[in-house]
Amino acid sequence: MKSIFEHIVPRNEFSPPEKVVRSLEENFGTFLNVEWFEEDGLYEAVFYHDEMECIALFDKEGVLQVYKRNLALHAVMLGGDVAEGSHQHAAAAVCG
Repeated sequence: MKSIFEHIVPRNEFSPPEKVVRSLEENFGTFLNVEWFEEDGLYEAVFYHDEMECIALFDKEGVLQVYKRNLALHAVMLGGDVAEGSHQHAAAAVCG
């Protein structure tokens, strides 16, 4: 049975070339819920790694071009206050 979310936002069924998929596995090891997109000749993977949402762009040969991590919720500034220890975590996320 499909969840209500799946009815509203259909899952992306796109799959990149096998060498691109292998490169993601080699670069990140264990990850969850990968979704693939193709744009401007690059393959974008959106996935979870170490409990953070990540975005990685690969060329057609599987070479990693760009990698970004989104900040965890506890690292987001609320009312001018930053969660304890999050500035080090946030800097690491921005720098990759």
